[in-house]
Amino acid sequence: MTMHRDDLQVSAFGSWFTRLTLVLMLVSGLGACATNPATGGVDFVMMSEEDEIKMGQELHPQIMTQYRAYPNPDLQEYVNDIGQKLVRNSDRPNIEYTFTVIDSDLVNAFATPGGYIYVSRGLLAYLNSEAELAAVLGHEIGHVTARHAVGQHSRGALMNVLGGIANAATGGVAGVATGAIAGAYISSYGRDKELEADREGAEYLVRSGYPSSAMIEVVKILKHQEAFEIERAAEEGREPRVYHGIFSTHPDNDTRLRKVVQEADKLTESAVFADNRDVFLSHLDGMVFGKVGAGGVITEDEFRHARFGIGMVYPSGWAIAESRGRLESSAPDRKSLLILSRQPLKETLSPLDILTKKIGLSNLQDGRTLQADGLVGYTALAPNANSPFGRGTVRYAVFTDDRYAYVFAGASQTEAIQKRNDWRMLSTIKSMRKLDGQSKRSARIPHIAVIEANAATTMATLATASPLTDYVEQQLRLLNNFYPEGEPQPGQKIKIIDSK
Repeated sequence: MTMHRDDLQVSAFGSWFTRLTLVLMLVSGLGACATNPATGGVDFVMMSEEDEIKMGQELHPQIMTQYRAYPNPDLQEYVNDIGQKLVRNSDRPNIEYTFTVIDSDLVNAFATPGGYIYVSRGLLAYLNSEAELAAVLGHEIGHVTARHAVGQHSRGALMNVLGGIANAATGGVAGVATGAIAGAYISSYGRDKELEADREGAEYLVRSGYPSSAMIEVVKILKHQEAFEIERAAEEGREPRVYHGIFSTHPDNDTRLRKVVQEADKLTESAVFADNRDVFLSHLDGMVFGKVGAGGVITEDEFRHARFGIGMVYPSGWAIAESRGRLESSAPDRKSLLILSRQPLKETLSPLDILTKKIGLSNLQDGRTLQADGLVGYTALAPNANSPFGRGTVRYAVFTDDRYAYVFAGASQTEAIQKRNDWRMLSTIKSMRKLDGQSKRSARIPHIAVIEANAATTMATLATASPLTDYVEQQLRLLNNFYPEGEPQPGQKIKIIDSK
């Protein structure tokens, strides 16, 4: 039988229509319209509460490979206590919530399905009371109770299914367009969902004995921080690092936000709310401030390690950690690693002698001497050498001074990756320098110190005594909510930055 072009089109349409019918039947079986536990509205979801919790449990270890928990058990316990207090007054107190302070200078907080909530030390630094902390946590709890991430997942799953159908029917063009629309639609919760989280968070604040106005105060504080970060990033020629949530969707003097906050006040007749400013500040006292890592600080892209007394410029995006007395830097995909160890020199040996006689390397390739800030060194490739990834080519380098040998070893998961990243490793090695007295002092880890202001205390005088080097007064003002102007009152506890 001869089939004509029109018959082919009808056949393709019939096949597509049948596929659409079957998939819509499948979607209707998988998805369901459920009552939102927080808002009382009807949501389309394709995930049960059990699956939601399971997703959060699976995501948590992945998140903690990207961030580490801030190593202060007292602060972690304090934040968890405030979070659990809010949970007890939320619309979903039946699921288990986990609150984690992550060791990041980025101003951020976020929630994943199933009750996992994260807040950075970078965000905590700009808050000034327990009520403001509760406002941030309440907002993120609001995302969980309103199942925003679940709804986002369900919409994305449906759009992927429909995109696949359209792709089959039109040869790919519509599928690409549908996928692009889906990506744009679910790239963030959007203003309405953020406002919904604000509404829920404000209610949890009031029920827990905190003023709903703390939500407004946090918006103001972080709006100031955002404006400063955008201005600073423009001057430094980089992208600004701004917080995704509470204030990112709100314009200044947002009347919608003020309205939902005022509605929350109707939930109680009490006019007495807890601020707990001094309690909160006591928990921030001693908290690390700024961009630090591996027992050192990062200043103008240079990593400075006070104990080793050295500075280096690592590749952009490489993570730095200190483990067993070594500095370990890993590529963003964790498929390359550069390790630096410092060994006492017990006898006079050249850098090459250390590689061959002490480490026992042989058949070295592409060997050459190095000069770095007055230090004499040697580097070479060691084929078929041991590494954390197994046997393969390793980039070795050694520098020596009067007391120590500084030994670098760089390896990768495969030979191809090693060839691709070898120049980055060598660039870092060549950037090593010994720190002078001033640089060593600047390498001490800065931290927040809480002091009591007196009659002579001004932000300008505090700035002159600060170890910060850039935008000093502006940073201190932002930390204490005196931006762009204002001065502390005698007896008021305020935050400064110390590095002693």
